[in-house]
Amino acid sequence: MALVLSVIIPSADGADPLQRLLAALVPAAVDGLVRDVLLVGAADAACDQLCEDSGVVRAGDMTAAARSARSDRILVLPASVRLAHDWQDAMKRHLGRAPVGGVLPGQADGLAERLRGAAYGVLTTRERILEAGEGATIASLRRDLGRMAARIR
Repeated sequence: MALVLSVIIPSADGADPLQRLLAALVPAAVDGLVRDVLLVGAADAACDQLCEDSGVVRAGDMTAAARSARSDRILVLPASVRLAHDWQDAMKRHLGRAPVGGVLPGQADGLAERLRGAAYGVLTTRERILEAGEGATIASLRRDLGRMAARIR
């Protein structure tokens, strides 16, 4: 089984965080780990232009994005997450051991973020997102994995 996944970004708080995240995903797309990227929710004109320029697919909600995703394995990432430099290797190791389910911790940026917790991504499946329906969020998908969810490192 090939180690590929789709990335769903639930929303973007402006073009800057989205642009930083997309830049971090480019090497994984070139290597074939990331098959496609989908953006869910409202976005401003700058985000729309960025999506058009970078080939990011727009979807109305999380379930529509899951249906459109080109892989059954889906990494849900907030636009604000700062991925570690070795996230791609960690993801490949995780997918090689346990093909689904896990939490990808982001890097904390400053003391405030360390105290409240850095943004994180959730590795899940198309099926789990579709089962969650319209209420699917990163937090709900994280809860579905349970307290003992594997940390992708």
